Amino acid sequence: MSRIVVPEKESQAYVSKLFQAIGAGEKHAGIVADHLTMAEMRGQASHGLNRIPFYTQKLEHGGYKANPCMKILREDASVALLDADDALGAVSCVHAMELCMEKASKTGCASVALTHSNHIGFLAYYTMMAAQPYGAHVNGCWAPILSALGSRRISIYL
Repeated sequence: MSRIVVPEKESQAYVSKLFQAIGAGEKHAGIVADHLTMAEMRGQASHGLNRIPFYTQKLEHGGYKANPCMKILREDASVALLDADDALGAVSCVHAMELCMEKASKTGCASVALTHSNHIGFLAYYTMMAAQPYGAHVNGCWAPILSALGSRRISIYL
């Protein structure tokens, strides 16, 4: 089997253009492209570029929204519940992490939960977002389907 090697920046540009072509805004397409390419570059192909057909099919057939209207349902100084409005998982989780980091910068510790989100993919992506400015982060994903399959995903970066 032959192997195709694509430089990181070219991969990001191609994937971003692909998602823009099926309706995602430039910012959201860029988030998905960066997320999928980073997963691939870090050896997590199961959460990398091979997710493209699944995500594009969901976008084209209404399972995911290319341009969701995410909103905060409940919040306090250090916590929030975010309705992702069926956004691409990477888009909703990046939004949640940005909100969480903003809250943590004010209170020292924060937590943001998502509802109506989709496959959030490569968990280390979000852990690394928080590790840059804060140095430590715990990221977890629980869903009934994962539990039923006997799987729990936790990403810790210290």
